[in-house]
Amino acid sequence: MKRKKYLPKVFLAVFLLGYFSFAYFVGIECVYLKYLHIICPGCGMTRAVRELVQLNIREAFGYHPMVFSMPLVITYIFTNGRLFKKKLIDDIILICIGLGFVINYVVKLFYFYGS
Repeated sequence: MKRKKYLPKVFLAVFLLGYFSFAYFVGIECVYLKYLHIICPGCGMTRAVRELVQLNIREAFGYHPMVFSMPLVITYIFTNGRLFKKKLIDDIILICIGLGFVINYVVKLFYFYGS
C-alpha cells in the first residue's frame, strides 16, 4: 500500500525532470510573458536551471535568485513535509522561501514595469 502513497511524488519528479529537460533543449519561453505580457513569480526559473546545469552560478542567480531554494523544496516534498526534526524550523524555512519569491517578484515588477 505504500507504493500508492509515493506515486504522485514520482509522477511530479518525472514531470519536472521532463519539463526542465524539454525546456533546456528547446529553449522554451515563459508562457505568461509570451501570451499575457506580464511576468510571473517564477519567471526566469527555467533559464536559471539551464544555467545552473551548465555550472554558470552567477548567471543562474541573475535569472532567478530563488533557484537555489529548489533542492530544499523538492526535499521537503519527498520527505513528507519534513526537513528537520522540529516542524517550526521547517515552517520558518518555507516562509523564508515564500518571502524570497514574493520579494523577487515585486522587484522584477518594479524593474520591468516601473520605468
